[in-house]
Amino acid sequence: MDSLSVMVKEKWIELNVFCIMSNHMHMVWQVQDGYERDAVQRNFLKFVSQTIKRDLIKNHPKVLEQFYVGAKDREYQFWKQNPLSIDLWTKEVFIQKMEYIHNNLPTGRQVLLQRVYAFALKITNIHLRSFIQVV
Repeated sequence: MDSLSVMVKEKWIELNVFCIMSNHMHMVWQVQDGYERDAVQRNFLKFVSQTIKRDLIKNHPKVLEQFYVGAKDREYQFWKQNPLSIDLWTKEVFIQKMEYIHNNLPTGRQVLLQRVYAFALKITNIHLRSFIQVV
């Protein structure tokens, strides 16, 4: 959550909707002028990975071992190697992705940060430039 808040506050992205589940997330964001999609996504994933790693070191060191990969460029792997990013160039595709996320919110034990959904779903300032869905 901190990384999303920072990216919105610093005007890197306009966050339209997101849903965080136990094993993946969906987001629709608009990268703002002056920023590159790949850089924004890389920074987001890096920040979240570092946060997860710090938490696991402190609170769940045995769980951290499950993420060990010992690669040349990283010791641990928390994300898929190439996360799916889709440009949403038309209003119809944008609305379809927004509705999919809204209509498929997790329930029960899967829900993480449930209060966030109501906030995120209220953000509807739509400008058709480059909308991104990150899965």
